[in-house]
Amino acid sequence: MKPVYRHIIAGVLAVLVIFSGWMWTRMYEDRLTSAKFLRLKPDVQLVAGETVLKDDMIEIAELPERFAEGLKALAIPASPSTYRTAITGKKATKDVPPGSLLFFQHFAREEDPDLAAEISPGNRALTVSVGAQSTVGFFVRPGSRVDLIGTVLDPKSANSVTGQLDMVTRVLLSDVKVLAVGAARSYAEYQRLGDRGYSTVTLELSPNDANLVTFAQQQLAGPMTMVLRGGEADGDQAEPVPQGVDWSVFDERTKG
Repeated sequence: MKPVYRHIIAGVLAVLVIFSGWMWTRMYEDRLTSAKFLRLKPDVQLVAGETVLKDDMIEIAELPERFAEGLKALAIPASPSTYRTAITGKKATKDVPPGSLLFFQHFAREEDPDLAAEISPGNRALTVSVGAQSTVGFFVRPGSRVDLIGTVLDPKSANSVTGQLDMVTRVLLSDVKVLAVGAARSYAEYQRLGDRGYSTVTLELSPNDANLVTFAQQQLAGPMTMVLRGGEADGDQAEPVPQGVDWSVFDERTKG
C-alpha cells in the first residue's frame, strides 16, 4: 500500500475515533443532564431596581443532575411554568450578569407585606395544625375556600342507659378563606413547598368563628378536616345546610 493511502486511512480512522468519542461523551452528558433552570440570555443583563424582566429575556439551562441538589433551593426551576410567570414583569433587587442563572434572591421582596394587611376589616387570622389527609392531599393552598368538618363526642350520651358515648360529624364552618399554608402566602410560594407539604394552615375568620374553631379543636375526636370548595363563587344562591352524621344517620344511609 502506498504511503499516501496509509496516511489517508489513518486520518479517516482518527476522525472516526474522535467522532465516536464525541458522540459517547454527548450521550453520557445527556444521561446526566436532567435538571432545568431559568437563566438570562447571553445578551441580556439586569440592573437592580431598573430593568424589568421580560419573558423573551429568559431561556432554559440544562445542567447535570449532580448539580441539581445544590441549586434546588436557590435557582429558579424551569418547571412548573408558574415560576417563570411569577418573575416576569418584575425588577431584580440585585444586578444579574448576562447568561446567569436566575435565583430566587434576585427577585426577593425587600419587605413582605404584613399578614394583617391581607385580613378583611373585622376579621382575624387563626392558625390550625393539619396534615395531608385533612387538607385534600395538600391541595389546599393560599386563597382556597374550604369547609371545616369535625367529629365530636356528645357528652349527653354518657348519661344514657347504655353509657355509650355518641359521636356526631358536622360542618363547623362553611366557605372559609385560607390566608396561608405553612409560611406560604402566595401560589408561587406554595409551589416551592413541593413534596414537603406543610403542617399548618392559617384561616381568615370572624372573632366568633375563631372562638368556635378554637373550642372545637379541644373537643374533636380526631383531626379537623378541610373540604375544598369549587373555584367559582356560589353567589347569592342559598346553600342547603349539610346534615350532621351520627350513628343513627350513618346506619340509615349505609343500609344495603
